[in-house]
Amino acid sequence: MSSWRGERSCSASGLWSDQRRAKGKMRRPLINMGRSCSPLRLPDLELWVSGSLFKDWVGISNVEQCGLSSIIPSLRDELQVVSSLGSQNHKSTSSLGRVSSVTRLAPEGAPQSLSAEDAELRTTLEEDLVHGQSKRLTDLLERKGMQLCQALEEDREALELNRFQESRQRGQLHDKVLQLELDILKIRSNLGTWSTSSNCRTSPLTEDRSHREQEQAGKEIKKLREALRKAEERMDDLEFEKDRALSRLQSFEEENAELLQNIQTLDLQMQKDQKSIQGFSQQTCELHSELAQAKNQASKHKMMRILVEDELLSSKELEAEKLIQANQISALETERLWLIGKKEDLRKTFEEGKIRGLEKRCCQHKEHDRLEQGKQALQDPGNPRNTSEEKLRCYEEVQEQEKEELRRVVAHWSGKWLDVAMTLCQTQKELENLQNQQQLKEKTTVEEKNGDLEEMKEELFRMLKIKDIELEEQREQLQSAQDHVSKPFRHAPAYSQMMVSGLGFQVSQQRDEVQRLQKLLDEKDLQR
Repeated sequence: MSSWRGERSCSASGLWSDQRRAKGKMRRPLINMGRSCSPLRLPDLELWVSGSLFKDWVGISNVEQCGLSSIIPSLRDELQVVSSLGSQNHKSTSSLGRVSSVTRLAPEGAPQSLSAEDAELRTTLEEDLVHGQSKRLTDLLERKGMQLCQALEEDREALELNRFQESRQRGQLHDKVLQLELDILKIRSNLGTWSTSSNCRTSPLTEDRSHREQEQAGKEIKKLREALRKAEERMDDLEFEKDRALSRLQSFEEENAELLQNIQTLDLQMQKDQKSIQGFSQQTCELHSELAQAKNQASKHKMMRILVEDELLSSKELEAEKLIQANQISALETERLWLIGKKEDLRKTFEEGKIRGLEKRCCQHKEHDRLEQGKQALQDPGNPRNTSEEKLRCYEEVQEQEKEELRRVVAHWSGKWLDVAMTLCQTQKELENLQNQQQLKEKTTVEEKNGDLEEMKEELFRMLKIKDIELEEQREQLQSAQDHVSKPFRHAPAYSQMMVSGLGFQVSQQRDEVQRLQKLLDEKDLQR
């Protein structure tokens, strides 16, 4: 009996150690991951707490059955909730991608007004939303994993207590059986010795007493055997209940392993979604950087266009100044011709005045001769002297007045002629200076304009070539980006197509701008 007890106890401890190792292996991924899908509900915990006394194996098995049957559906329900949350997360990210793609679209025929700050803000909001949802999911899984670990710890402690009580009850029963067997052997030996001695020494009264005692001992032995049989039946029932509990625990561990696999698949799917979101955000950043580069190049082209327009305006201003100077030259020419005519008129009038003066002088000389003759005649002794002297004085005064007037007229016309000659010389000098300056200015401006236009033309041709090369590279990059985006982002092809179409629209706008600049250069060459 002792060997049987030892074998049974060793087998139970071996089973418990195997189960403990298996449970420890199952607990390690739970502790490492820290995530689960189903928390234990309060009624289940109350059942486990209420059944922690384990007074009877039937009550214990009922508690275990209720706890396992309530934990497994709750785990399944929570797994469905987590999967629905993952699908909602994926739908929210796809809907956010669609909303952001719709908001980034520009109307037809209008340039895109999306700035890099708006795009970065939108991407950061999407990433914050996705990270917040993933963080909530991880917190929920960690909390449920901790609750499941606590439930498994309580379950393990309950099983340890059950096995300890079972082993203790088995030991007590085996001790009782051994004690009964020893008592029976002692009683049999005492009865044998007593019967042998009673045959020789006892009376019929003692024989009756011994017979009654023997009957009582037989009844007690029967009772003890009946109790032993009941105890063995009880032990068989306990073994059956233990097997049932172990099978339930094994099924629970299998379902727990399935739940852990589902959690791992959900984690992998979440990691893939996060990687895809990160790749999508990186590609959007690259596209935004390319868009910023295209905008910078467009701004450079606009600056070049403004410079060309400024050069055209300066050339137009130079042409207007040239026309003004030509008009001034023509006005000076007309003024010079007018002054020359005026000079000729003055010369003619001066010559005519000179001739008239000579004629007057001749007349005066004749008058003087006549007066001299009259004077001589007056000096004759027959003429009166007073009258002749008065006439002579009057005549001399008149002659002096006429001489003064002639001198004033000659001085006036000579000064006027000198002024006209000086103004004519000055205008001629100014005209010559203006002509020389205009010729020099025209030469320098034409040379500078030719040099600047040649340099600008060469630079624009070089920039046009570089721009064509960059446009081809951007087109190839956009095509490769579209192919690359269409593979991992099957849920957001419209956004990539819209981004590519928007970039294509900007490229076409830049090409139109380049063609317009080329036309301006051609028109400038034709004007030259």
